[in-house]
Amino acid sequence: MDKKLVLLIFVFLLIFLTFTGSLFLSHQNRNARATNRIPVANTSLCLAEKLAAKVSEPVQVTCVARDDGANAVPGAQCCISVTSGSALVSPNCSTTDNAGMSKSIVTTSTAETSQINCVINGSINAGSVSVAFSQ
Repeated sequence: MDKKLVLLIFVFLLIFLTFTGSLFLSHQNRNARATNRIPVANTSLCLAEKLAAKVSEPVQVTCVARDDGANAVPGAQCCISVTSGSALVSPNCSTTDNAGMSKSIVTTSTAETSQINCVINGSINAGSVSVAFSQ
């Protein structure tokens, strides 16, 4: 009778410890969820591949969307526009990739300095860059 009681207590403790262990492990997994990242102006950037180019030479402009922890923000809408000059941007708006980057090409047919601005999600100014196009 004593052996059966010891065996029952051992089985009970084994099941109890397995159950509580699984509870603690599943709690840790729940805390590891990803959060929505919101881009902010002070860590987001507007970059140009070149600051000087020949007329009709394409220049790649990159809009980089970052959150307040400087982490990439994928899926943000980034619009690149020319605020000074007659340069053309293609595409004007696109979605950032997993690295938080959106790329466009800027070209012009006249010698000028073009001011290019990047805006994320319609209201967050990621900065601007000037590109000098010459003959």
